[in-house]
Amino acid sequence: MEISIQKEIDLVNEIIRTAINHGGDQGGAYYTNWDCLQTAIGEWLYARGLADAYTPSNDVDGIVPIKKVSFSNQASDGSIWSLVIPAVDINGKQISAAQKWQEISENGLHTYRPGVKFELHCGRQDGFQYHIEHYSRPCIAVRILVDRADSDGACEFYQDCVDGHFFVDNIPPQYISLCRNVITDINEMLLESGYDVYEIFSRNPMIRLRNLKNDEKIDLYYDGHYRSRIALSSELIDVLVKVHDMYWAKTS
Repeated sequence: MEISIQKEIDLVNEIIRTAINHGGDQGGAYYTNWDCLQTAIGEWLYARGLADAYTPSNDVDGIVPIKKVSFSNQASDGSIWSLVIPAVDINGKQISAAQKWQEISENGLHTYRPGVKFELHCGRQDGFQYHIEHYSRPCIAVRILVDRADSDGACEFYQDCVDGHFFVDNIPPQYISLCRNVITDINEMLLESGYDVYEIFSRNPMIRLRNLKNDEKIDLYYDGHYRSRIALSSELIDVLVKVHDMYWAKTS
């Protein structure tokens, strides 16, 4: 029996929603593994040749239709379009945020997961602030010159037909700039020491740093003390002092 693509999508969406509910309890689903679910959905869409017509969506717990769009009427004065990019290389291996920016600035932005696009966000230039604590792993935020990229035909933009979110696959480096903030500055300073910012906790003010080679963590607290499972060199302790002063001087 042959069925339409839309009917097949509806059936897969029902499987996804049922599996999500199956993974929860009486209080509801936990929603703790969207990255892997998104990857799995994207791989299926790509294998079926549907990656330009549908995309995974966390808002509807499944798959939504998308269409190609022009940004000629979307880029307004005073607004910026940005992407939040996980700090992973093209093979999905975690790297530092500073290394990720170097990769993007040299080679442009390319999706590392088949069938999974990057979601664009729009905000005012004077009010834009990227908060790393909103994400579960090291990321960077980059600004995309959507109007120039669109008019030059440098990449293709998509919009989902349900919630109106915008997406893009690949962007050449000349249309990308780094959204700088205190975390960006700290990561650049930390790179020589072999660490980067891994997490930020606002309730109990603390920054968690990660060793890029062995994944060891250092917790640095608002009052200046730190916690580590390994002994730290005097040079690294000096770096922690600088990190503390840089972060809380600009965010307190």
